[in-house]
Amino acid sequence: MEEEHTPKPTVICSPLEESRRTIYVYRSKDSIFDNLEIDDFFESAEFLADLASGPFTVTSLYTFNNKKYAVRFVNNSIDKVSLENEIAIYRRLQEAKFPYISSLLYADISSTKFRTSYFIFDYEEGYTLSEYIRTQPAISLEFAFHFAKQMENALELLHGQGILHHDIKPDNIYIPTSSWIPQLLDFGEAIEFTPGELTPLSSEYCGSPRYSHPDAFPLPFSQYRYMPQHDYYSVGVILRDDIAPRIHRMHEQGEVVALAQYFFEYSKHQMN
Repeated sequence: MEEEHTPKPTVICSPLEESRRTIYVYRSKDSIFDNLEIDDFFESAEFLADLASGPFTVTSLYTFNNKKYAVRFVNNSIDKVSLENEIAIYRRLQEAKFPYISSLLYADISSTKFRTSYFIFDYEEGYTLSEYIRTQPAISLEFAFHFAKQMENALELLHGQGILHHDIKPDNIYIPTSSWIPQLLDFGEAIEFTPGELTPLSSEYCGSPRYSHPDAFPLPFSQYRYMPQHDYYSVGVILRDDIAPRIHRMHEQGEVVALAQYFFEYSKHQMN
């Protein structure tokens, strides 16, 4: 079954928020790009393989000076506001030393070098959660509980920073095999808010319908307010619909379904 894709969001922002989204080229502090020009990187880096591809992005693996990097190329059909938003979110999270992301080293959405925008990350061997679920003969109960605990911690920290991911799904979670600590991917649809205050309204639904909270699709649709608890709900859907069926023992499947229910119930209490 093909992964469903939905349009990128149009988020209603205040003039102050709109004016600060002017980041077209980002260079992370204390990275190789402190002393390395991007042209030198691409001239010397060796392409190894394509890691993943979709209708809007291709992620490729490169090696440079015996170190591996993941480069995500983004089709220019994606609006710049979404890409600027993603850079701004990564910058905030990296400055806060948020532990549940890959390190973004460089980004260029100005389309001056390639016909696409691109993001360069440190690379760790591992799987997207969707790959892991698809390729493993079975998933252990221990993995399910470890994943759930780490995602609970990640969302608590993320929301504490005033950020909603807005598109939690297996394709947007990476599992490095060195640590098995999940990393959140793709913040293009993320929403910033002030903890304790109402989150902003969105003029389009965001995320993937299969993993989205039912309240995120009011009818007739005009605007809605995405809430922190909706991210927790998405984790519950992953546990119930994707992970539980891949566990062989029936009684252990039941434990994971109960764990998913915990996220559904927990989400009800994570109000602004």
